[in-house]
Amino acid sequence: MAVANQTTASRVTGWAGAILALSAVPLAAQHLVTLEAASSRVPPSYAAALENKLVSVKGQVSIHPITAFGYTHLPIQDRDQAMILEGKPEAFEDLTPGDWIEARGRVLTRNGLPVVAVNRITIESAGSRPLPRPAPVGDLQTFRYLGQLVITEDRVLEIGENGEGVFLRIGEVEAPLKVFLPSPRAANRARLPELKIGDRVRVTGIAYQYCPKPPYDRYFMVLVDRPDAVERLTEDWSQGFWALKPLGVFLGVATVIWWFRERRAREQRETIRRLHSLSEEILDSGSPLDLLSRLEAVLPRVLGITSIRLYLFDKGTRTLTPVEPSDERVDPPVAVDQPSGFFETGLVNCFLNRIMVSIADTKRSAFSLPGRDRNKLLLPRSVLYIPMLTQGEAVGVLQMENSRQARSFTADEKASAQHLANQVGVAVKLLAQRSVREQLARSEKLAAVGRLISGVVNDLRTPLAAILGMAESAVEKYPQAQERQELLVIASEAKRASAIVERLVSFAQPEQVKPEPVEIISLVRGLIRFREREWKASGIQVRNLLKDQRLFVMASQGQIEQVFLNLLVHAEQSLEEVAEKRLQVRADVLARRIFFEIRYSAPLRPSAGPSLEDEVSALGLDVCKTIITGHSGELRLVQVSERETCFEVELPLMHADKPTETASVPEARESSKRLTVLLVEPEEWVERQLMEALGARGYRVVPVHSSDEALDLVGRMRFDVVFCSTRIEGLNWVEFYDRARGRVGAFTLLAEVFSHDLSMHFQGEGRYLVLKPIEKQQFEKTLDAIEARLAQESRAPELESYS
Repeated sequence: MAVANQTTASRVTGWAGAILALSAVPLAAQHLVTLEAASSRVPPSYAAALENKLVSVKGQVSIHPITAFGYTHLPIQDRDQAMILEGKPEAFEDLTPGDWIEARGRVLTRNGLPVVAVNRITIESAGSRPLPRPAPVGDLQTFRYLGQLVITEDRVLEIGENGEGVFLRIGEVEAPLKVFLPSPRAANRARLPELKIGDRVRVTGIAYQYCPKPPYDRYFMVLVDRPDAVERLTEDWSQGFWALKPLGVFLGVATVIWWFRERRAREQRETIRRLHSLSEEILDSGSPLDLLSRLEAVLPRVLGITSIRLYLFDKGTRTLTPVEPSDERVDPPVAVDQPSGFFETGLVNCFLNRIMVSIADTKRSAFSLPGRDRNKLLLPRSVLYIPMLTQGEAVGVLQMENSRQARSFTADEKASAQHLANQVGVAVKLLAQRSVREQLARSEKLAAVGRLISGVVNDLRTPLAAILGMAESAVEKYPQAQERQELLVIASEAKRASAIVERLVSFAQPEQVKPEPVEIISLVRGLIRFREREWKASGIQVRNLLKDQRLFVMASQGQIEQVFLNLLVHAEQSLEEVAEKRLQVRADVLARRIFFEIRYSAPLRPSAGPSLEDEVSALGLDVCKTIITGHSGELRLVQVSERETCFEVELPLMHADKPTETASVPEARESSKRLTVLLVEPEEWVERQLMEALGARGYRVVPVHSSDEALDLVGRMRFDVVFCSTRIEGLNWVEFYDRARGRVGAFTLLAEVFSHDLSMHFQGEGRYLVLKPIEKQQFEKTLDAIEARLAQESRAPELESYS
C-alpha cells in the first residue's frame, strides 16, 4: 500500500513538472525591456516600435487605475520614463500608488498611445507615492512626458463636457492643452470645481494622448482621476494685507529709493553715451564752424548749459579768435598778451596755464567788469573755461555758459568736459592737417594738368607756324592775286590761334612765369576787343564801364589773362539760349583792392550746387578760382536775380606810382652772423631772387631743385636754415619736413598761396612762413626772427609733424 501511494505521488509530481515546463515556454519568449524602449515610436506614423512584441517591464505605480475611452489604464514610471499598462480592472485591484511591480504582456498602440496589455503582474516591493513632476503646458504637448505623473498650471480658456466626461482647455489660444476627467456614467458624472474662463488653475494628472488616426503625433492631454486634481489658484489677499503692511511700507520705500538711483544711473549712462558719440562725430567735422554746430546740438541737453563758445589760437596774431559765421561776427579776437575784461582774463588764464577755470556765479564776482562785461544783466550766470589740449599743446579754449541760474559743475562733469575739449583739439588739428593735404593735392593736380596742356600746345605750335608762314609768303609773292583777301584772313586767324596757344602755355606752366606788375584795366579791355567780333555776331549787347585809368596788380599776366578770358567765354556761352543777351563789365577800387564785375543776363545752370564751391565746380571754373586765390584775391559767383548772374573778381592793388615795389627783393643789409642756408626751390626766378637777397646778408647758400638732393645734403652736413617751396620734385614738402626736422636750426616754407590754416598751424618754434612773390618787409622780418632764434639756442629744436 505504501509503495502504491509512493508511485502515485511520483506520477503526480511528474505531471506537475511537465505542466510547469509547458507554462514556462511563453514566458521564456518575453524579454525584460526598459520603459523607454517599450514606449518608443517609429515615424512617420509614430506607432509603437515594439508593436505586438511580448515584453516585460518594471516601474512604480504613480496613481490609481483610470478607466477612459473604454479601457482601464494604470500608469507606471521610473526615474526618467513612464509607460501605460492596460488590463481588466480586477487585474489592478491589489495595487496602490508607490508599489514597484513587474508587468508582462504585449505592446499595443491604443488610440496613438503605446501601452502594454498585461497578462501577469508581480509586486516586487512597496514604496511611497511618487511626487508629480512640474512641466509647462507647451512641453506636455510632446512625447517627452507621456505616461508620467505631472503638475502644471495656466489660465482656463474653455470649459465643456462630452459623452466620456468633462474637460477644460488651458494655456495659450494658439496651442491649448486639454484636461480631461473621465466619467463612465453621465448621470453620476463627477463635476470639476466651479471654474470660469480666465481662472488660473493647477492640474495634477497623467500626461496622455488620444489620437485615433495616424500619424500619432497630435491631441495630447492631461488625464485626471478625480475632481480635486484641478485646483483653482485665486486667493483673497485682503486677509493678510494688514499683517504685511510693515513689509509693504519697507518695500515701497526701497522701491522709491531704487527707482531714483536707477533713474540717475540711467541718466549718467545716457550722458556718457551721448558724449562718446559726440566725440566720434566731431572728428568728421568739415570746418570749425561745423564742429561748433555739432557741439551746440548735444552739449546743452547733456550738461545743462545754455550756450557754447569756441576759441582757436592764432599763432600769427597771438589771439584767441572766436569761431563764428563771418556775416554774424560779434566778438573780436582776444589778445593773449594783453587781455581786457573779466571774461577775457579768465579765457587767457585758462589758455596760458592750461587749467580749467570755473566761475560759479558771475553776479557775486568782486572783480570789475569793463567793456562788454559792465551790464551784468546780459552776462551768463555761470562760466566754465576748458583748455583744448593735444600733444601737450593748447590749441584753443572751449567755453560753456549757463545764463539761467548759477551752478557749480561737478567733478564728473568737469572730467567729461575736459575729455571732450581734448577731442575738439584733436579735431581742430586734423582739420589743419587736412587743409595742408588738400593744398598739396590741388597743387599736384594743377601741375599734372599743366603738363598735359603743355604737351598738346607744343604739338599745335608747328602746324600753326607753318600755316602762318605760308599765308604771309603767298601774300608777299602774289600781291595782286584775287585770293589776297582770303590769304590775309588765313594769316590773321593763324596769328590769333598762335596767341591763344601762347596764353595756354603761360597758363599751363605758371612756374616758369615771373610775377610782375600787370596793368589790369588794359588787359581786360584787350580781352573785350578780342571777343567783340564774336559777340556782335551772336547778338550780345556789351556795356563796357571800365574807366580810363592805370591800375596795377602784382601777378602772372598769362594766368590773369586766362582767368578773365574764361569768365568772359563762360558768360558768352550762357547767353546763347536766352532771348535778351546783355553783358556788362565794370571795375571799382576800394581799400587798396580792385573789384571787377562781369554781369550777364542769364540764370545759373541747374547743375550748380547750393554753395560757391559747388557752383564753381559745376561750371568748370575750379582752376580759375585757384589762380585768383593764389594771387591773394577772391572769385565769387552771385545770383543777382532770377534772370541775371554776376562774376565778382577781387585782387590786391599796387601803388600806381611804384608798380615795381615788390617785383624783386631789394638789397638786404649784411648780417653779423654767417649762416648756412639750404634752398629747395624749383622756380629759377624765385631761386635767383632769394640767392641775391641771402648773399647780400653774407649767408652761404646751397641751392637744389628736388627733395632727394636736399635730404642727401641734410644727412651729410649741418644747415642753419632751410628754405623749402611747397612745390618740389620727389617727396612733397610735408614728407621732406618730417625727415629733415631735428637736423636743421630753422625751417622756412615758401608758400604759393596764402592759407589761414597753414599760417595758424605751421608757424611756431623754429617754423616760419614766407609768401611768394617775396615782399621785402616780410622777408627781412623773417630773417631777423631766424637770426634771433639761432643766437639763443644752439641745439636743434623739436619740430612738430604735420604729415
